[in-house]
Amino acid sequence: MYGLPRTWWDWLGAAKVAGTVGLLVGFFVPLIGTLAAVGLVLYFAGAVVTVLRARSYGHAAVPLVYMAPAAAVLVLA
Repeated sequence: MYGLPRTWWDWLGAAKVAGTVGLLVGFFVPLIGTLAAVGLVLYFAGAVVTVLRARSYGHAAVPLVYMAPAAAVLVLA
């Protein structure tokens, strides 16, 4: 999938879950939420780069849509 080794899939999934948990913890510890949002924005920025490098231009908007809520958290934090 987009040229990523299958061995990375579990790690990438774990990073996304950790970011989600971090956002939820951020309701109680704002610094954790901000750091999680930064991590998720970087994660999805990497996803955009990966999709573009794979020349799958039609799918480039998908990670941007997922990045938007994390970016909104950063703006509102």
